[in-house]
Amino acid sequence: MAVSVEDVKKAVTRQEYLTLTAGDDGNALMALERASLWVKGKVISTGNEFDEENEVIKTAIITRSVYELFSFVGFESRAKQKAEDARELLESYFGNTAGGENREMNPIAGAIRVP
Repeated sequence: MAVSVEDVKKAVTRQEYLTLTAGDDGNALMALERASLWVKGKVISTGNEFDEENEVIKTAIITRSVYELFSFVGFESRAKQKAEDARELLESYFGNTAGGENREMNPIAGAIRVP
């Protein structure tokens, strides 16, 4: 994995990290794995290749990992903001990633030619 627990540690303050992980790097690793899967799904849904070396993807994984940790400890308002940050970052680079998550339906348009 191109993103590490150290990257997550750098994304939050020392005290936040200790609170969010209960001092256990395993919790950060779990958050990273979940975040990587989420980001991979979003990127692939846009028809793009998932490359963990891509800086946008790395940043989105780190941001989504922080979301996972805030959510894990029940800091829902902070978690929601991080989730939105990750989604907006991916959409600004790859396009619409909604996939089925709060996706607006466009009206179906078509024409039938009568012979």
